[in-house]
Amino acid sequence: MINKGKIVVNEKNLDIIPIGKENVKKVLDVIKKNKLKAEVLAHPDTKVTNLQIHLDLYGGTPEQVMKCLCMVSKNKPLVVIASGEIKIDTDKLSKFSGLKDIRMATKEELEKLFGRMPGAVDPLTIPKEINVFADKKFFGKEYVVGSAGSPCVGLKINPKEILKVRKIEVADLAEDNKNTSDIDKKIGIIKSFAEEIIQEDELRELFRSKKQIIAYDGFEPSGNIHIAQGLMRAITVNKLTSLGIKFRFWVADWFGMLNNKFEGDLNKIRIVGEYFIEVWKACGLDMKNVEFIWTSDFIKQHPEYWETVLKLSMHASVQRVLRCSQIMGREDSINNPAAQILYPLMQAADIHHLEADIAQLGLDQRKVNMLAREIFPKLGFKPPVVISHHMLLGLQFTESNLEGTDRKIAMKMSKSKPDTAIFMTDTKEDVFRKFSKAYCPEGQEQDNPVLEYAKYIVFEKYNKIIIERPAKFGGNLEVKSYEELRDLFVDKKIHPMDLKNTIAKYINELLEPIRNNFEKNKKARELKEKVESFKITR
Repeated sequence: MINKGKIVVNEKNLDIIPIGKENVKKVLDVIKKNKLKAEVLAHPDTKVTNLQIHLDLYGGTPEQVMKCLCMVSKNKPLVVIASGEIKIDTDKLSKFSGLKDIRMATKEELEKLFGRMPGAVDPLTIPKEINVFADKKFFGKEYVVGSAGSPCVGLKINPKEILKVRKIEVADLAEDNKNTSDIDKKIGIIKSFAEEIIQEDELRELFRSKKQIIAYDGFEPSGNIHIAQGLMRAITVNKLTSLGIKFRFWVADWFGMLNNKFEGDLNKIRIVGEYFIEVWKACGLDMKNVEFIWTSDFIKQHPEYWETVLKLSMHASVQRVLRCSQIMGREDSINNPAAQILYPLMQAADIHHLEADIAQLGLDQRKVNMLAREIFPKLGFKPPVVISHHMLLGLQFTESNLEGTDRKIAMKMSKSKPDTAIFMTDTKEDVFRKFSKAYCPEGQEQDNPVLEYAKYIVFEKYNKIIIERPAKFGGNLEVKSYEELRDLFVDKKIHPMDLKNTIAKYINELLEPIRNNFEKNKKARELKEKVESFKITR
């Protein structure tokens, strides 16, 4: 299957290659000059950028795949060659090479340091000044297929042929199976709440090589706290801390002021921040492994923060920064306050100064996290892994012509529309009233907020639920997983009103301890009363 449907490339038909043609020509020249036993195969309509696409295109097994991993050690580039089934242990690589702080190169570093795009790194034309390493198992293969300098062109070659043209340092660099299995389990837990991970291989590298991983999220104290910020956030953070990750919450009081919350009154914003923390305590947040850091306190103690903001501003255009405006809950407009320029740059600076390995925020914060990943390498900073969690839908349907991430942001619950959200201190009557009005079309999973509450909250807290129904409608029904609930609902074996009432019942049960805390705990009660007395501004 390797050659089937591919075009053998030579000097005469290079024009069939849509991208990376000059790179492929260099590969052909090396093969010809050194009389290597190799074949260059084009698939112009298919870009190979990951293992699965490669296997779908070429067939075979991961053992027959050649990958050239571009890495960085304190801004020094290096390449590791291995077959597809091997995961590189950076501890082994560091001990063997003497290099420290080894990590995968970002897309920007790939282009700047290696002169290639993703899927376009071949083993024959790597610049001589770049050190190349290989796992020892790689050279036991009869042949492998990897990139020939373009994601649309493959190189079929016996690994030993590469040694004729390139000095390669060879060692046992493979991660042991037990470690791989443990990391797979951790990644699986993160994927249970993550909408997106950028990049998964970098996250794996953190689990392999860093003893204390630090994740961060920032929150702007801004009035009442809804269930996505409260209970769902506690569930997510506790999953991360269960993996040995230390979590830093950035209490963004100055950001609230920039965003004109409570008309910029820092005293009120501080009280709301304390209220949020009290809610998380009542939710069962893992306080032993969570640290709360107040923006105003930190920046006053670390004036070098402003130098970072200035440096970031020098590497970002006004237009690029304005595109991040949705992190403030605002539309991109030149008529907005100049704070809209400061806010994203400061948020990027937060990641660096909190020494965060992981930026773990909502999908609506993606643009500023990507801004940080883009600019950090230019300043010699470590770019963060971005784990964007799911944003819970508003209970009432919002029509939107948008697509992708923008659509999800438009449809999330909103504090400014109270009936679209369940708040952490809502009464039982509030909870059932809001669910009774919730959008829940019969048999439909897509854009169904009631099913989302079941998936992301209820089944995270309960092993099973009971749907109470009169005998004439089938009687009570025990459901042991979200997948079972979804399938029953899609098959129209559960009526929308029964689903609404059931999820409302369990959500109300989960809120009961929080309500009790704010009734019986004097400090918590006083905070709640103060917050409820404040006039919220946008």
